[in-house]
Amino acid sequence: MAVAVVGENGAAIPAGTVVVLEVADVIPGDKPENARVVLRIRSVLVNDRPVSVPSDIAVTSELERHQVPRDRGADRRKVVGGAVAGAVIGQIMGKNTKSTVTGAVAGAAAGAVAAAGSRQFDACLPAGGSLRATTTQPVALAG
Repeated sequence: MAVAVVGENGAAIPAGTVVVLEVADVIPGDKPENARVVLRIRSVLVNDRPVSVPSDIAVTSELERHQVPRDRGADRRKVVGGAVAGAVIGQIMGKNTKSTVTGAVAGAAAGAVAAAGSRQFDACLPAGGSLRATTTQPVALAG
């Protein structure tokens, strides 16, 4: 903890106290700003003993966002699948080579758009990042 915390009854947790956090969830986003990370306090070490601290966590520093590595094979399958489907539709509709090729090109383009639209981003709390915890229940510090 960066700063000391003093409770309503005067009980205090000093600055420098170890807080054990758990990553409860990482929610990918379709855009970097939509990615989220959800954290939970597992315990706070008070007098060398873990104390449960039921709380809500808010990330107060800027998160780092990273693009999730893409499956190039899946992208390729979308483009090829689009081209094949477009070629079949072009052949059915026009019954000639020109319409088959036009359909294949349009289908491949649609597949490429689908592949590009499947990008996802993860959010990471950077080293030295800050959080705010608000307790949801009273916390007993003395045992």
